[in-house]
Formats: sequence, C-alpha cells, structure tokens
Amino acid sequence: MHLGHLRTLGLACAMICALLLTASCGSDDERGPAGAYPTEAPVTWDKFFDAHDAAALAAEYSESAISMPFNAPTVTGRAAVQAEFEKFFAQNEGATHKTRVEELLEGPGWAIERAAYTLTFTPKGQSKYVVETGRHVMCRKIENGRWQIVWELWNSDQPAPAPGATTADAGTLPPPLD
Repeated sequence: MHLGHLRTLGLACAMICALLLTASCGSDDERGPAGAYPTEAPVTWDKFFDAHDAAALAAEYSESAISMPFNAPTVTGRAAVQAEFEKFFAQNEGATHKTRVEELLEGPGWAIERAAYTLTFTPKGQSKYVVETGRHVMCRKIENGRWQIVWELWNSDQPAPAPGATTADAGTLPPPLD
C-alpha cells in the first residue's frame, strides 16, 4: 500500500470515529434544548410549590407520571398529581419546599435525581407549623421536547404518625438545607 492510501484510510477512519461519537451523544430532542439535564429543575419545582401553583407543578410531570408518596397509595397520571397538590394546598397554609440535590445520574434523554428536602407548612385551623425533612428519588425524561417527571418516590425522616396523632408537637425548625 502506498503512503497516500494509508493517509486516506486513516483520515476516513478518523472521520467515521468522529461521526459515531457525535451520533452517540444524541440529538437536541433526546437531550433537551440545553443538551443536558436542566440543573434549575428542582429550583423551578420549589418555586411553583412555594407559590402554591398546583397546575404549574403538575405541568412538570408527564401525562402518565407515577408518584409514590410514603404512607399513601401510588398516584398515577398528571391530573391525579395535580389533584394531590390542590388537596394539600387547600388543607395547609404557608407551605414552602426546599430541595437539595445530592446526586444526579444522566443518560441520553433521562436523568435520575436523588435529593433531600425540607417541607414547612401550617395545617389550617392550627397555630403551630410542621416541618418535614426527607429524601426523594425522581426520574425525568425528555417527553414532547421537554424534561418531565415520569416517576418519583419519597420518604420522610420522621416516623409515621401514631393512629389519632395530631401535629400539636410541631413547630421546631431543623437546620436549613444549604
């Protein structure tokens, strides 16, 4: 083989490798408009929660979302998720939520977020507020060109309430999440 043929073959191999690497990264539609998981997504979720905007929160979820709350049945579908938020906001005042992402795993068109949270609220008709801390794991995927929550599960750091218990002992804030 001539040196010219080797150079041509080498150049062809390099171009094929570059093409394969570029293709394996996924298209903008698969990765999202910014090319990666939007790190502001948890902040946006908290903003909608703090505004008590159940519709905006529900829009963060896919139509077939699965939410697995602790000590409660699974909630399936965006409309059911929205109904749960509406119920919570109707029963409580001054609700705020703070998320601190501890780990993020990403792939083409998907991301799994592991985080800690602090939820503060006052049940209507009561004077003492409740502070709940816990953890969540959530999977977001690109659906219809945008990142949406497809499933989530969370648990509280507090033990399950005893039957007939109230929130009478609530009112002490834990250290804030930084």
